[in-house]
Amino acid sequence: MKHLLECWDKLADDFNVNEVFILLDCDGTLTPIVDYPGNAILDNAVKDVLRELSRKYMVAIISGRSLVDVKSLVDVGGIYYAGNHGFEISGPGINLHKPGLVSIKPLMEEISLNLMEFFKDIDGVLVENKGVTVSLHYRMVSPEKRRRVKRLFLERIAEYVDGGKLRFSSGKMVYEIRPDIDWDKGAAVRWLVDSLGKQDNLLVYVGDDRTDEDAFGALGEGDVAVLVCADGVRDSLADYFLRDVSEVRNFLHLLSSVKD
Repeated sequence: MKHLLECWDKLADDFNVNEVFILLDCDGTLTPIVDYPGNAILDNAVKDVLRELSRKYMVAIISGRSLVDVKSLVDVGGIYYAGNHGFEISGPGINLHKPGLVSIKPLMEEISLNLMEFFKDIDGVLVENKGVTVSLHYRMVSPEKRRRVKRLFLERIAEYVDGGKLRFSSGKMVYEIRPDIDWDKGAAVRWLVDSLGKQDNLLVYVGDDRTDEDAFGALGEGDVAVLVCADGVRDSLADYFLRDVSEVRNFLHLLSSVKD
């Protein structure tokens, strides 16, 4: 992978001559990852540059947070939001809630309450019900207990996964159970592009997590996939890397300056 900022002079020409669609993960990309998701704050300077970008480009936020949560956190109008890894999408002129998801919510509520009760005696476990998915965060669990937490989590959700309704996935210090539907951030990206008629746009996707690899894989030849990673040596489908949230913000400022 190449460091994107070191390649900026070459890339700037591509951004200048093409219509661009900017797609961004949220946690770990726009805002630093925090111990508890509810404590995350998006810097006003980032909101300002997103507003500036939205006047020049198509902009979408693709997040694992619920749609309501990510819209509240980012709080920038006139852009597109995909929550729950793309199961929920909204923005100017579009609205998507994957079929069957309303009926899954009571089951997710049951699972989240079950997990909260089961893990209540293990310090640092946070169970988050996001409506159509449930996440178990273990960032605050002591390292010697993390393997046990995963084993217990998998045992606890086995009956739901084996029943064919739900599937297991994982990300940065989080395990997740979601509907067993062939849908992810990559499918959400393609749906957005097709629904908005932006197939000829240059797509730029920036993300830091395993779930963002699905989005990287959905990009076409010539599009720009950017991994947020301290050293750029992680195995990834991305072409470029940025070291941290501050470099992402620098990149967005550069993008905002390309077109007047």
